[in-house]
Amino acid sequence: MKKLMRITMAQVDVTVGDLDGNRRKIVEGIGRAQRLHSDIVIFPELAVCGYPPEDLLFKRHFVENNIRSLDDIVKQTGDIIAIVGFAEPDKKGHLYNAAAVISKGRLYDTYHKIALPDYGVFDEKKVFYIWRPE
Repeated sequence: MKKLMRITMAQVDVTVGDLDGNRRKIVEGIGRAQRLHSDIVIFPELAVCGYPPEDLLFKRHFVENNIRSLDDIVKQTGDIIAIVGFAEPDKKGHLYNAAAVISKGRLYDTYHKIALPDYGVFDEKKVFYIWRPE
């Protein structure tokens, strides 16, 4: 017998720059998805810091606080798998538009967005790095 997988798409109204408020909304969304017996809950792009964060990402303390917020979210994640968007710095000083895969109080992996828009109101190439294999 084939097991069903329940996936929840969390449509949360995050606010650019409101790390505490966004963290609360994400944690509440994880709780709601768990009550619905979902296996996976997926949050919007850059849900932790809000989209589009633009020049806030040039402030080191903002990026660091975005990571702290993600760490708090990770600690509050139960058995459900959550995919949460955030801004991820690396040791070389690059910043990525990333998605964290978290569950059971642990960050399992991250994915870095590679198709960054730079048209109209979008200017992601100004702040985000695109990883390219060497």
